[in-house]
Amino acid sequence: MKIEMAPSVVLENLEDLYFELVPKQVDLRKKRPTYLSKEKKRTTKLMGIDAVKEAISDIDINKLKNIYLIGTEPLFNPDFNRILRFCLHFAPTTVVTGAQNINEKKARFLEKVQNERENNYPLIFNIILYHFDERINDTYCVRGDFRKVMHAIDSLQKYGFSPIIVVNNKTETQEKELIEGFEKVFGRYGLIQPKIIINTKSAVDPDMSKLNFVKLTKKLHCAKSRVFSSAGVFSCPVLVGDNRARMGTTLKDFSKTNYLETENCKNCISKELENKNIADKTFV
Repeated sequence: MKIEMAPSVVLENLEDLYFELVPKQVDLRKKRPTYLSKEKKRTTKLMGIDAVKEAISDIDINKLKNIYLIGTEPLFNPDFNRILRFCLHFAPTTVVTGAQNINEKKARFLEKVQNERENNYPLIFNIILYHFDERINDTYCVRGDFRKVMHAIDSLQKYGFSPIIVVNNKTETQEKELIEGFEKVFGRYGLIQPKIIINTKSAVDPDMSKLNFVKLTKKLHCAKSRVFSSAGVFSCPVLVGDNRARMGTTLKDFSKTNYLETENCKNCISKELENKNIADKTFV
């Protein structure tokens, strides 16, 4: 009996490193990051600065090109400021954030962090939104978040940052409509028009058995990236917590082969087939 194997991607060089600073179990509707249950509080930990330092020491820094700080809301991590400063010593660092707690005071501090580095690695902010309509957007997060994000964008722009807006298109709105809608909103708030990236499900449904994976998989993001979290090492930010994507416990000793078994993997392949540069997408 012939056994069908899922296509695989082999990590060539670890160029993009993700740190999940706040696990998905944290309830951000609270003023402070509170776990949803006592059981999860006992079994889940926020990543500390020592874990980040150990992870960095386990990899080849010379091959590292980008660091991403991700999670439910990375700024809620008590060690966020120390972790950010540390990461900027080694590579350009992108914070993927809902930005609800970024105000002028925080933006001024972040500008200070950016400017105190001698290596001039940039600090980048990818801000998550869902729709240009305030009411629709807030149904996917917390009421009032949309206006907080507009204020955060304004604050960051005042201190020299150019935040990127990442739209998780859960409503499956047409891309052109989303971009035009956001441009009007930004104009209404008096903001400099930021770069907009639309994350949406691909319309292509590939026949996995007929694809040339030798050429294709080298273009997939998991061929050059890994995620380090409190639950271990994973191949993709979308799949943190999914055992099919778990590569190991530490960055010192983890599997370099990732099997494309999930629907998210299929969607990622579909985006590549649509000639989209999936490496520029930000998954949360």
